[in-house]
Amino acid sequence: MPRWGRVLVGAAVEPWRHPLLGFDTVFSKGANSGTGTNWLNALDWLTYDAWSVAAASSYILATLPTAAKADYLAFSQHDLHLHGGTVIAEHWDGAAWVVDARVVPGHSGAYMVTFPEQWSNLWRLTVTCAAACSLGVLALGESLELERGCFVGFAPFPFARRDRVMNLESDGGAFLGRSVIREGSGGTLALDWLTPGWVRDSFRPFVEHAREKGWFILWNRRRNPDEAAYAWTTAGIQIKNSHPRYMSTSIPFETSAP
Repeated sequence: MPRWGRVLVGAAVEPWRHPLLGFDTVFSKGANSGTGTNWLNALDWLTYDAWSVAAASSYILATLPTAAKADYLAFSQHDLHLHGGTVIAEHWDGAAWVVDARVVPGHSGAYMVTFPEQWSNLWRLTVTCAAACSLGVLALGESLELERGCFVGFAPFPFARRDRVMNLESDGGAFLGRSVIREGSGGTLALDWLTPGWVRDSFRPFVEHAREKGWFILWNRRRNPDEAAYAWTTAGIQIKNSHPRYMSTSIPFETSAP
C-alpha cells in the first residue's frame, strides 16, 4: 500500500475528529405515546410544525418489541431557551429510569449530544419548562460515526450562512444602509477514502434515510461540541469508486438558519 494510504487509514486513531450523523431513532422502531399537544410533530423530521409542551413537563415514550441501542440525543427548531427548558433522555433498565443525557439549551439552534451506549426496549424523552414551549424535531438513537474527517474545505455551521444582502446607496454613492435576509446556511460534506465495506454496511442506511428526511450532524464533537446542525440534502447522494479499493462521495446540504 502506498505511504499516503497508510497515513489516511491511520487517522482513525483519533475518531473524535470524525463527524457524527444522527438519523437512527428509537421512535421509529415501535409504538410511541406522549403528552402535550401534537407530540407526533416532533417525530416527523419536518421543521414547519412542532410539539407544544405544556408548562411544567411533557414526554414522549417509545415502547419497542426488542431492545435497541442509543448513544445520542438531538433536537432542533425549539424555543426552550426562552422558557427555562430542559431536555432529558432516559432508558428503563428493568427496575428504574436511568438518565442518559440532560440538556439545558442556551440558544435556538440544533443540539446533538452523545452518551455511553445503552440498550433498552423502553426510552423516554422528557421536556420540562417554566412556561409553555415548543420543539420541532428530535431524535434519540444510535449515531453513525463517519469513516473520515471533513476539515479541508468544510465550512463550520456558524460560518456557513447564506445571507442575501441588499445595499442602499445615494445618487452620490453614500452608504445609506443595507437589508440582510437570512436564508439559512449550507455547504457540502465531502468524504473521501471510504472503504467499500463500510459504505455498504454502515453508510447505505443513511443514504436511504436522507432521500426523504432530515438528519443531524455534529462535525467535531470534542473541539466544537456546540456546532451541531439539523440538515437536509439538496441533491441525491452518489458514491463513486474514486481510488483503488476506496470510494468517495459529496453531500450537498442546507440547514435552518443558525
